[in-house]
Amino acid sequence: MVITSAKEVAPKIESNYEHACELKAYDETKSGVMGLLESGIQNVLQIFIHPTTRYFRQHHQCQNIHFTVPTIDLESIDKEVIDKFRYASETYGFFQVVNHGIQEMLIGVRSFNEQEAEAKKQFYTRDLTRKVV
Repeated sequence: MVITSAKEVAPKIESNYEHACELKAYDETKSGVMGLLESGIQNVLQIFIHPTTRYFRQHHQCQNIHFTVPTIDLESIDKEVIDKFRYASETYGFFQVVNHGIQEMLIGVRSFNEQEAEAKKQFYTRDLTRKVV
C-alpha cells in the first residue's frame, strides 16, 4: 500500500467525543493496554488516535545517496566511547547503539505485562511523581 496523502490514513474522530471522560474510564480500569486487549476490544479508543496531518510528511525519493550510520558499542564505557558519542552527535546528529541491555529490559517488561491484571493494578498510576519500584 502506498499512501499519497494524510487523508488516506486519517482516523475518523467522532464529533461528540469527550477525551476527558474516555481517559478517566480507561484509567479507572487500572489494567492498561494489555487489559484492553484481554477484554477483546475491537476498535482503537479515541484517546489513542491523533491527527495524522500532524505527523504525515510527503517524502521525496532521493537517488544515489549512500551513508553509514555511526555505531557505538556500550559493552564497556570509557573515554573513547564518550568521544564517539560526542563526535556522532555533533557531526551526524544520530547514531546506533549496540550492547545497551535493552533486550534484557524488554524481557522484564514483557513478563510484567503478562501477569494477571490484579497483580499489575497496584502499580498503575498517572502520578509522575509517585515511585513504583
